[in-house]
Amino acid sequence: IQMKTNKKGITLIALVITIIILLILAAVAIQLALGENGLIGRAQSGQEKQSVAEAKEKFQTAQAAAWADYIVSDKQSVANNKYVQALNTALTSVTDPNIKGVTNAGTFQTTGGVGTYALTASTVKLHFNGQEKLTIKMDVNGNVTFE
Repeated sequence: IQMKTNKKGITLIALVITIIILLILAAVAIQLALGENGLIGRAQSGQEKQSVAEAKEKFQTAQAAAWADYIVSDKQSVANNKYVQALNTALTSVTDPNIKGVTNAGTFQTTGGVGTYALTASTVKLHFNGQEKLTIKMDVNGNVTFE
């Protein structure tokens, strides 16, 4: 008498080993995606750097155009006020919703009033999602620097 053996299907041990391997692969994949230096974190960091760099570049371009107009002017009251207005307009053009996530704290200022506008040292901070990323400073001569 011969016994029939069933060679079809998988054993319980093979099934358990397969599940363990899949769990290990899932853990590695989750770590790669969500870990401290994972894909999602690097993507967010890349977006932050790109947005701040774009904001800085757009502001510099607008500031250079305003500076070109300013240096050929008489640099008196009206020109001072027009230059500061151009810088503040440039700030508006580089903040959310124009560049997502970028906001500013502060504006460029003048002192005095109509006929006596003078540039004043001003500091503006650019933030990305609420975190300070770039400082823009204007001195009393209208020179702009970035930190």
